[in-house]
Amino acid sequence: MKNTMKFLQWTAVAVAMTCCLAAKAEDDPNALLKSKGLELDGSTWVLPLEEDLNREMAKLRQLSGEARKAQNETRKFDQMIRKVKGQIGAWKQQHERLVKETRKAMTDNKYNRIVEEINKLEAQINAAEAEGNKRQGELDAELTEALGAYSMEMMNFYDKAEASVKQYAELAKDEEVQAAIKASSEAEGRTITLGPSSNFERQWKTLSRMREELKAGEIPLEKDGNSLWVGVKINGQPIRQMVLDTGCSDISLPFDFARQLGITITPEMPTVQCSLADGSIVECKLVMLETVQIGQFVCKNVEATVMPEHLVAAPPLLGNSYLKNFVMNVDHDKGAMRLTEKATTTKSDYD
Repeated sequence: MKNTMKFLQWTAVAVAMTCCLAAKAEDDPNALLKSKGLELDGSTWVLPLEEDLNREMAKLRQLSGEARKAQNETRKFDQMIRKVKGQIGAWKQQHERLVKETRKAMTDNKYNRIVEEINKLEAQINAAEAEGNKRQGELDAELTEALGAYSMEMMNFYDKAEASVKQYAELAKDEEVQAAIKASSEAEGRTITLGPSSNFERQWKTLSRMREELKAGEIPLEKDGNSLWVGVKINGQPIRQMVLDTGCSDISLPFDFARQLGITITPEMPTVQCSLADGSIVECKLVMLETVQIGQFVCKNVEATVMPEHLVAAPPLLGNSYLKNFVMNVDHDKGAMRLTEKATTTKSDYD
C-alpha cells in the first residue's frame, strides 16, 4: 500500500512538472526554439549553418575557380603538346632518313656532317620530350592539388548542409516547434516562420549542382610496360605514383612508402595475410588511411595493408578498398581512366 501511495505521489509530481514545463514553453516559445538549436534571423528561425552559408559558398566558388583555371592550363598544354609531338615526329622521321644515309658509301666529310645533324636532332628530341614530361608532371600536380582542395572543402560543407536539410525536415514535423512558432508570432504581433531561409534553399540548389559536377571525371595514367601508374595523394601528403590494380582487394603499401607517409607500424596493429603475385603468402599490417585522393576524387577512411619491411621491391598498389567507390573505365590507348562515383545517398527534401 505504501509503495502504491509513493508511486502515485511521484506520478503527480511528474505530471505537475510536465505542466509547468509546457506552461513555460508557452510563456517563452523562444526558449524552446533555441533549445532546438535555432536562431532568430529577422522573422525566420534558422539553424546556425546559415550564418556561415554565404562565406562558405564564396570560398567554394573561389576554389572552384582555381580548379577551373588549372584545368584550362592543362587543356592549353594538351593542345600545345600535340603540335610539339607533331614536330618531334617530323624530327624522328628526319633522324631515320639520316641514319639510313650513313649506311651508304660517302666521303668522311659528308658522313661526319650527317652524324652531326643526327646528334643535333637527337638532342632536340630528347630536350623537347624531357621538357614536355616535366611540364606535364607539374600541371598534373597543380590540377590534383586544386581539385583536391575544392573537392575536400565541398565534401565537408556539403555534408554539413545536407545534415541541416534533414534537421529542417524533422523540425517541420515537430509539433512542439510548430506550436512555439505560432506562439512566437502571436507574442510579437508579426509572422514568424521556421527556416530554411530562401537564401539557404537557393544556395543548397547551387551546392547540390556543384557537388554533382564532381561525381565524374577523367584521370591521366602513365604506362610502364604492362602496368598503369596513377598519381595518388594519401593523408594530404605530396602526390606519389602507384600501380592501378583492380585485382588487389586493398591499397597495398611497401613498408618504406608507408613510413614516408608518416604511418607508424606497431605490433598492436591487426595482422592480415596477403597473397603476392608469385602466389606466396605474407603477413601484413592493416591500417586505416584518413584520405585517399586521385584527381578530384577523395575518399575518407580507406583500408590499406602495409607490406613486411624486407619486401623492398614490392610496388605500391591502388586497389579496391578505394576503387570500389567508383564505376571505372580505363582507356589503355589514351592512357586515362574515367571515374564515376557510385550513388550512396538518396535525394534530399530540397532537391
